[in-house]
Amino acid sequence: MSRLPKGELITQETSLNSTYTIKAYKSDGGATISYAILGELNHNKEMLF
Repeated sequence: MSRLPKGELITQETSLNSTYTIKAYKSDGGATISYAILGELNHNKEMLF
């Protein structure tokens, strides 16, 4: 994931119980590639076992 370009943040939303956050980015691929929408899902809470 670290090699993917993040681009411009479009929006982000957090789940009702604040467990997850999803972020949407618009990435410009350059002159030969059209725009792409990238999604990033983050788990906000540590798992306790």
